[in-house]
Amino acid sequence: MPLQKCYFLPPISSFFIVVFSLLFVTAFGYGSPGLISAAFGENEFFCAIDASGEQQIICWDKTNKISLVSTFDFVPSIASLSGGEGFLCDITANNSQAFCWDLLDF
Repeated sequence: MPLQKCYFLPPISSFFIVVFSLLFVTAFGYGSPGLISAAFGENEFFCAIDASGEQQIICWDKTNKISLVSTFDFVPSIASLSGGEGFLCDITANNSQAFCWDLLDF
């Protein structure tokens, strides 16, 4: 069986080929960020963190009524939400503290 010759590009040539090919890669965004995190509960509510500004928590009930949760004004930036049987908890972004409320707070 005859031997085949293998040709390898020098490392600098490979680098330029990769960089040149990346020049044609583009990314498209869809406006400002929307929701960071969302949670729903058994008592038919749904809450989300609005990422477009002050990271307010917005909740909807089963009638699609929207409420901005004003009781959360003292909470710093929020990284995550979790909800369950009548409660809602969030984790703060800066120090990972948890804050929890029940549905009576809405």
